[in-house]
Amino acid sequence: MNKIFPIFTVLFLAFSVSIAAQDLIHFNAGKKWGYVRPGGAAVIAPRYDLAYPFSEGLALVWTKGRYGFTDKAGAPIIPFNYDRVFFFKNGIAKVTVKNKAFYINRSGKEYTMQ
Repeated sequence: MNKIFPIFTVLFLAFSVSIAAQDLIHFNAGKKWGYVRPGGAAVIAPRYDLAYPFSEGLALVWTKGRYGFTDKAGAPIIPFNYDRVFFFKNGIAKVTVKNKAFYINRSGKEYTMQ
């Protein structure tokens, strides 16, 4: 029993930290996706055709055949204009519109890199 308690404590703390690190979790309700807090409270009601985890404060979501980004309140931050999108890394995401690839920052400003 003395060995079980420390192991249980370490596992409990590790699980608690991993849950706390997940600010919002995407979930599916029927054919739509939304976001909940780790405890299960809905924050963004299911309204997207597809939703991905938050990255750098924004979530990549897909609706009506286009990709865009939303904030943690569900407000569209970057419009649903993109055919293909990659996750943000260091504040930049690669996007594609009509086979033309370029980059955007977290506010949606477009950049071409050569």
